[in-house]
Amino acid sequence: MAISLFLFRRRPGIVRGYRMRGYPLVPAIFILSSFAIVANQLVSNPAESLFGLSLVFLGLPVYYLWSRMDKERSQASGHGMKTIILASASPRRKELLERIGLRFEAEPSNYEEDMQSGLEPHELAQKISLKKAEAVASKHKNAIVIAADTFIVFGGQILGKPHTENEARKMLETINGTSHSVITGFSMIDTGKNKTLSKSVETKIYIRKLTLAEIDAYVKSKEPLDKAGAYAIQGLGAVFVEKIEGDYFNVIGLPLSALTEALKEFGINIL
Repeated sequence: MAISLFLFRRRPGIVRGYRMRGYPLVPAIFILSSFAIVANQLVSNPAESLFGLSLVFLGLPVYYLWSRMDKERSQASGHGMKTIILASASPRRKELLERIGLRFEAEPSNYEEDMQSGLEPHELAQKISLKKAEAVASKHKNAIVIAADTFIVFGGQILGKPHTENEARKMLETINGTSHSVITGFSMIDTGKNKTLSKSVETKIYIRKLTLAEIDAYVKSKEPLDKAGAYAIQGLGAVFVEKIEGDYFNVIGLPLSALTEALKEFGINIL
């Protein structure tokens, strides 16, 4: 029984609930307890070990039937045993989902972003996030896939992620002493129900006037590299932010408020 409880503790379901993944609790306790009885009887009283063996043979079909019933209930509920997958390699997005207590697996998407589609920023953010989600969803038959894409819009132009120090310096000089918008598009796909949702959230950021020395020092810190707009609001870049209008977490990579509301449409409640 102790082993059964250990398995239950160590292997909770991926989505909220009390079923174990692959181990219906009651039959598992029944079978493991029966094995314990058999082991004890074989040592202390071999003549009575037949009683324990009978419990084992009775427990096996019970376990099998219970497992099938559990699977059917899961399929009927639509999401009871579905794995939630974050289609991203971003450590920041992983940290945000962990912060709200969501249990998930991370699987990077191999979709190549196309920023030259001619779409307006909100539509583009949603399209890219959907393509990222679809690339991962195609590999899973019964999962809920979440993907997102974040970029900065300044003066009608999209600012992506700088990959060199020179690119980072130019971006910082561009947004220096001005305001810009951070847009995150996110998409969810329920592969079992073929259900899709895409939304986008915008946050406005005001950057104070920076000196060239401050920009150079920040670029040398390497933090701006591979960050949308060449700064990280959750890091050293926070000292540049004068004011923010909107969802702070949206700037980091996931608008948690809008995301948790969207999860409800897929039967997942954070609270």
